[in-house]
Amino acid sequence: MTPIETADATLRLSRREFVAAAGGGIVGLAALGLPPEAAQAATQPSYGGSIKIGLRGDVSRLDPHHFFPPYPTSNALSLIYNGLTEADYDTNVVPALAHAWETSKDGLTWTWHIRKDVIFHNGRQMTGADVKANLERVLNPRTGAVIRGELSIIDKIELLDDFTLRTTLKDKYYPLPAMLTNRWVPIIDPQSLDSIKQHPIATGPFKFVSWKRLHTTVMARHDTYWEKDPDGNALPYLDEIIGKPLADDTVRLTALRTGEVDMIDAASYRDQARFSEWTDTFDTYQIKALGTIWYYFNAQRPPFDDVRVRRAVAMAVDKQDIMRKTLFGHGEIMDQFYTEASPWRLPGVSSWEFNPDEARRLLKEAGVRPGTRLTMITFNRYNYIKEGAQIFQQNLRQIGFMVNLKILDWGQLTAARKSREWDILGLGSAYRMDPHEYYFKELSSGSPASKQTYGGWVNADYDKLIAAARRTEHKAERVQLYAEAENLIHAEAPKVRTISAHNLSAWHKHVRAYRPNIAGNITYNAGGFRTAWRSPA
Repeated sequence: MTPIETADATLRLSRREFVAAAGGGIVGLAALGLPPEAAQAATQPSYGGSIKIGLRGDVSRLDPHHFFPPYPTSNALSLIYNGLTEADYDTNVVPALAHAWETSKDGLTWTWHIRKDVIFHNGRQMTGADVKANLERVLNPRTGAVIRGELSIIDKIELLDDFTLRTTLKDKYYPLPAMLTNRWVPIIDPQSLDSIKQHPIATGPFKFVSWKRLHTTVMARHDTYWEKDPDGNALPYLDEIIGKPLADDTVRLTALRTGEVDMIDAASYRDQARFSEWTDTFDTYQIKALGTIWYYFNAQRPPFDDVRVRRAVAMAVDKQDIMRKTLFGHGEIMDQFYTEASPWRLPGVSSWEFNPDEARRLLKEAGVRPGTRLTMITFNRYNYIKEGAQIFQQNLRQIGFMVNLKILDWGQLTAARKSREWDILGLGSAYRMDPHEYYFKELSSGSPASKQTYGGWVNADYDKLIAAARRTEHKAERVQLYAEAENLIHAEAPKVRTISAHNLSAWHKHVRAYRPNIAGNITYNAGGFRTAWRSPA
């Protein structure tokens, strides 16, 4: 059996690290004139208080098993959920409601050991039967869970006792722990399904209180939450968190500066530099693993059924210009899916250099005439996506294409993608804790989504690499397989990646010991709003 180490209820954070996270060391506070006793007290977490968060997006629904969350930095509701597993600060998968698990030598049997100290928000103890019911609900086609296709690898779910669960798989599938995080399978009280659409009951650090669409989401402290601080004290510290959707960048910043909200999940890229002037008022954190912006080519019809055309267009996009004009430099140029901050960053991946002259030569070789018309579709929600598409449109004109750019709302974009009446699709992929979530879904010919809503590229060698990677246990070996897959993506150019945005979260200094993880999640193992507290007035 391959064991996974137990994570006990005490957060794996030393007292020194915890004090430093609170906004400064004791020595530094004493140097400002505070006596040692007062300096120590100033860094000790205190219970109570309310925090208002200005968010770019609102909660989309209260039943989390359909698709949750819509965006990791913008969903206040994530604070009410745990999964069997969850992310840590670096987005590694760690134990949560399952404190440990073992895998059989053949990789087909996974035994999950469920915590015995988990209490639902309604006061009922959680058991393995509740976890089993959640998995079965997600696997039920009537639920409509996005992750169901991945979890259909599960052949059987059995209760060995009240706190031990066994899943038997149809084939080896080592991404399984990442698919059971609170992102994909948040655990809810299965006895409360009748009210799930009005009042979800779960196990997380905060309890659902109310949701007024496009106005507020209110959550209150879960008094019997299972995680503890380094001294064994109960978490969380805050009494209440209120999420306020403020989609407009200027409105969100104004709300922060006037004190209408205590923090914002993202400042506009144009405004990020201004926070260097406000260090006496705000603390900030730059999130460097949000995801990647890309352009898919419709490989199922001309001209992008020709690899030379795809390579030409990959060389035509001016990534530096896109980052400078849309992110004001607050991001990084991308040639693979994972950013430099990610633990899944792949070594030895090739890149396309900006070379419009070579692009024109390849197009001539492929017989593409100047003036050939293309249709490009993209999303209207985020400025850096639609403005980046406009820059790419100009790049394509410079190599001879006439591009009809359609900037669509989400409903229109969804319909357009399914119609397949497009040549280039410009969008982005949010961060994935396991590479399989991305590399299979978007690019493998075995994925229905690849053909229906992405580029429809088919490559047998790529499919073999992705299949081998999900059947491989050790991370180092999986990294090498995904690196090989990335180099196939480079050679065949079914898509071209452009940039990854670096979001800036900001908060008033009375919010203490808070920072999101590297993917922007506001709650995660041993951090985020689980350990944040508010300084007394």
